[in-house]
Amino acid sequence: MNAIDASVPVFLDSNVKIEPLTFRWYAWSHLVSPVSLALNLAYRYLPMLKSFIANPGVHEAAAKNPKMLGGSFLELRQQDIGQVRALQQTMLQQGAALLGFADDLLALDRQLHKTETGFSLDHLYSKLPASLAGMVEAGYDLNNRSSLRIAEELAYHDAQLSVPAQEIGFSRTRDDMRNFFLNTPRLETQERLILPAAFAHACFDLLSASRITPVPFGELADALGADAAVRERLRGYFQLEPPPRNAPEFHGEGVRLRYFGHACVLIQSNEVSILVDPFLTWDRDDAEGRLTFHDLPDHIDYVFFTHNHQDHFSIEALLQLRNRIGTILVPRNNANNLADPSMKLTLQGIGHDKVRVMDPMDRVDFAGGRLTSLPFYGEHAVPAHHPACWTHRLPFHRHGMRRGAAKLALWPLPEQPDQPQG
Repeated sequence: MNAIDASVPVFLDSNVKIEPLTFRWYAWSHLVSPVSLALNLAYRYLPMLKSFIANPGVHEAAAKNPKMLGGSFLELRQQDIGQVRALQQTMLQQGAALLGFADDLLALDRQLHKTETGFSLDHLYSKLPASLAGMVEAGYDLNNRSSLRIAEELAYHDAQLSVPAQEIGFSRTRDDMRNFFLNTPRLETQERLILPAAFAHACFDLLSASRITPVPFGELADALGADAAVRERLRGYFQLEPPPRNAPEFHGEGVRLRYFGHACVLIQSNEVSILVDPFLTWDRDDAEGRLTFHDLPDHIDYVFFTHNHQDHFSIEALLQLRNRIGTILVPRNNANNLADPSMKLTLQGIGHDKVRVMDPMDRVDFAGGRLTSLPFYGEHAVPAHHPACWTHRLPFHRHGMRRGAAKLALWPLPEQPDQPQG
């Protein structure tokens, strides 16, 4: 790649996916928090790799069976066994501290349930392994069952639990052809280029900017640390023309609502833009009139998340929106539940610094309206409307689930006729 080529402004091709990877696994929110990452490595991903190495033919056959879709079978071929073995060794070596932490945590949890019956737990702390010392708190719930609480904040600052294997994968695989994120690692192929990149690194801001504005290719390659051989492959993922975009900005009267699929809704007025649960497609299909990531506005004032599920809280989308968001609003997580890592800490871990945690009935005021976080009991529940939700305002609702979830109400401020009370 010569100097002239390097200076040419380019756009990331609109159908290119840039997947965040942790130990070559697609990075969802539970692979950002060191605690949940350790547990997933030890008890989900390593067992699947060992199973594939022992019986690759079983996995290949299962991957062809639609009834097995989403199961614990790697969607790989038998000839991939060499790369899978190499990945297993990388996880065992570079992830040794994380795996040890997971084993120690599980052993302590089992000990609590086996031996503690309501008496003092003070004796446990002097016997904690070094990996857990100062990190855990043992207690009882109201039914006298023992439980553990993890100081997740401390885990992010523990050098032993740092994540050494964050990467970025470039590919043109269509959304509907991507392997299930929970069961298949991303191996490097002729079609997929994988480069080391910490999620909080500025290279993600440059890459995401190149989706909608031209960036000199040399600047992009330098940010990614690409040598001459890699630059030649990397250049193939960029183009000279901007991607097509479907009216991303709105300056009209009233409010425009755009549906991007699943739970993703964009609410726009000429004063504010609000995006709910950005889980989007990247592949344009004009025949279906599908809205894609490229149809989002250049700046989004508020992004609101209802809960911490991969199909609502997407690390892939969040990394590529990092330089385009004003404030992110999230519900408070349940700190006593290992299955509910903090969204605020996750977002900070991938470089977002403007994050606000909202408790039920907290609100955010802005020009022409306000956002209110409402309590909600389940992702698929449909409770009766409470009369208080109507008063003089027009609400737009978006649901969440359990503790660590919220329902959104958008209240335009101009007076509306009173809604009839039922």
